[in-house]
Amino acid sequence: MILDTEPRFQTAARIRGTVAMRIVGELVARLAAGESWEFAAFGRDDEILLTGSSNQTSPDVAALRAELRLQRFGGTQLPHVSTALASEQRRALYVIFGEFGERIAVLRVVRAVGAKSFVARDGSGIERFFRQHDDAIAAAIFEIDGDDTERVSARRAAPIAFTIDSKGSLLASMDESETEPSSLRAHLLPRNGDVPPVLRSVVNELLERYHVGGTESDLVSVLPFALVRLTPLRSRALPTALLITVEWLRSRASLEVTAAQYSISKRELQVLSAMLRGAAVSEIAAELSISESTVVFHLKRMLKKTQSKNRTELAARMLGWEVSAVS
Repeated sequence: MILDTEPRFQTAARIRGTVAMRIVGELVARLAAGESWEFAAFGRDDEILLTGSSNQTSPDVAALRAELRLQRFGGTQLPHVSTALASEQRRALYVIFGEFGERIAVLRVVRAVGAKSFVARDGSGIERFFRQHDDAIAAAIFEIDGDDTERVSARRAAPIAFTIDSKGSLLASMDESETEPSSLRAHLLPRNGDVPPVLRSVVNELLERYHVGGTESDLVSVLPFALVRLTPLRSRALPTALLITVEWLRSRASLEVTAAQYSISKRELQVLSAMLRGAAVSEIAAELSISESTVVFHLKRMLKKTQSKNRTELAARMLGWEVSAVS
C-alpha cells in the first residue's frame, strides 16, 4: 500500500461561492443587528446563480427580484443599502451590489417582530463597507477570478489576533474593551470565550490544512475583505497554541473612494500610491516625470486636505487605519 504523504494544499484558501455568501450574510446581519438574512444572485439573463439564507430554508426569490427591479427602475447607483421600496415594512434592510444588466446580488436582512424598524442611518456603515469591497465581494460570490496585483494588503496598527488550540478552542485574545460594539472589527473578534461565529468555518478549514501538514502559504484564507492567517506558535508555556490573525485587504478602488472623500486629485493619488509602495521622493519624481519639488508640493496639499500631521498619518487616513494609533 502506498501512503500519500504530500500535503493536499499548495495555495491559500480562497473563500468563494456559497461560503463567501454565508460569511457576508452573517457579517452584515450582525452589523445591522438583524435576526436573519436571505440572499439571491442573478446572471445576465436574470437566471438564478446562487441562493441562501441564515436558516437553511429557500429565500423568497420573487421578493428579492422585485426589489432589484424597483431599485433599477429608480436609477439606483450600486452598491446600495436601504430599506425596502417594495413595502412599507421597514424591518428589512436590502444590500444590492454588482451591476444591473450583468451579474447582480441582493441581500435582505430582517429584524425580529417587535424590534425597532431600520432607519436611513442604520445602513451607513454597511454602505461604506460595500463601497470599499463590493468588487471583491462580488468576485468571490460569483467565483470570478480577479487580478491579485490590483489588491494591497494593509495591516492595521492593531491587527485582530487571538490564539486557539489544535482543536479550535479559544485560548486567549487581545483586550478590545474600547472597540465599538457595532463596528466591523467587533464582529471579527472572539466573543463569549469562543472564536467569532463569522470566522468559525474559515478557522476550521485552516485547522484541517494545518493537521495534514500544510505549508505557511497554505495556512491563509483570502476573504473578500481580509486575510485570515494561522501561524503555529513555538512556546513552552503554550506548546499547542496556534495564532489566528486577521489583516484587512484594501483595493485600489477603495483607495479611490477615500481619495474622493478628501478631494484628492488624480495626480495626487498617483503620488500617494507610489508613496504607499515605499518609493522615495526622487523615485516618485522619476516615475511620474515631474520634479521633486512638485512631488513635495502634492504631498503637502494632501497633508492639508486630510488634516494629517505627517506622511505616516496621511497613509493611515487613506488606508482606513486607526489614526490615533499611529499619531
